[in-house]
Amino acid sequence: MTDSEILQHIGNGNDRDVINRLYEDIFPNVKQYVLNNNGDLQEAEDCFQEAITKFYRQVLKKKFNNKYKVHGYIYSISIRLWLNIIKRDKRKVSLNELDENYRNISLTEDKNDLIEDKHELIKHLLDQLGSRCKDLLYHAAYSDLINEDLMLRFGYASIAAVKMQHKRCKQKMIELLKKSPELETALRA
Repeated sequence: MTDSEILQHIGNGNDRDVINRLYEDIFPNVKQYVLNNNGDLQEAEDCFQEAITKFYRQVLKKKFNNKYKVHGYIYSISIRLWLNIIKRDKRKVSLNELDENYRNISLTEDKNDLIEDKHELIKHLLDQLGSRCKDLLYHAAYSDLINEDLMLRFGYASIAAVKMQHKRCKQKMIELLKKSPELETALRA
């Protein structure tokens, strides 16, 4: 089922099959991530249900941005919700565990679908940057670390050095995008 069909079915109220399909396609990945990060099945289900509800409301209010892929959007909301729970509950999950699990997420879609998924495209792009830039950009975006934490984690001499390196890494990413127009087009789609 394509994204436009999913949106159309929800808009028309024919959402039972759509929600079941989304559950079959996306939930196993959410469950794997939550279980690998000190969560349980109930917590995975709660995060996924809340993500589906947020997505559903946005579609009904006609506020869902069609530039996002439905599967990637729901998955990323689910993961963000889980990370917020971890942060709120101050669970003892090390950043290294989160990093490793994030890098090893295996999606069940075929390779053509993976390359269309913005998260996979970004991961592919980050892999080309080198591990230091990749780690810095990842932690700055997903770990909610403040610059002082990044300075200590990466051994920079000052916060200004962190900001400068962050800027350089983003610039490298922009240059890679310019060299690969098809990747830039796919990310904008």
